[in-house]
Amino acid sequence: HQILYEDGTDELISLAEEKLDWPGLAQAKAKAVPVSPKPKKKAQPQPPKGEAAVGWRVGVYWDPDKKYYYGVIHSFDAAAGTHAVFYEEDGTMENLDLSKVKIEWVKQTRPELVPKAKLSGNKRASASSGSSKPAAKKAKTSAKPPTGSNAVGSRVGVWWEDDKTFYYGTIKSFDKKEGKHQILYEDGTDELISLAEEKLDWPGLAQAKAKAVPVSPKPKKKAQPQPPKGEAAVGWR
Repeated sequence: HQILYEDGTDELISLAEEKLDWPGLAQAKAKAVPVSPKPKKKAQPQPPKGEAAVGWRVGVYWDPDKKYYYGVIHSFDAAAGTHAVFYEEDGTMENLDLSKVKIEWVKQTRPELVPKAKLSGNKRASASSGSSKPAAKKAKTSAKPPTGSNAVGSRVGVWWEDDKTFYYGTIKSFDKKEGKHQILYEDGTDELISLAEEKLDWPGLAQAKAKAVPVSPKPKKKAQPQPPKGEAAVGWR
């Protein structure tokens, strides 16, 4: 083949005997590489509205603290178009227009599993509109379950034999005369019970016990004997 170089000179060569670079071929290969299509984003499920939102666990964003506060949607007021949210950290309830606040939808909880006996005769906590959500302080834990007025403010689970599960709430007060504590459950109901007569679960106490478990020191390795040398090694297996 006769090649005309870019400097104006030409040459007659055998292409099979030369090391060659084909620029056009490289570009053609690059063009032939298939481009993977961008994956389509999954459609986000629409958040529930009205009564359908009752029972959902949600996070409500509180701008002053730059964080979410979590609770369960307790009820819906159709006339006002607001939902009552029961907060788990401090046991307060608040009426909100969910369309005007930043919400994180966590999951649907179990409103249908609330035991009927615990609901009967108990007044539901009233929703207070516009109440702020202060950051919850971590309660100090001890090795023993709190008693009397020392238990007020603690989170506790009460065993419900019919459902074979614990129902959790916050101890709001102590009646010294009756020797009973008032518990506000996560579903918004309250109950006056004798802690001594119930099977209880103290989440904070379990964490304190776990921290108090002593860690056993690692056993020291036995020193290896020095191998015998010379005549001393005779007869060793």
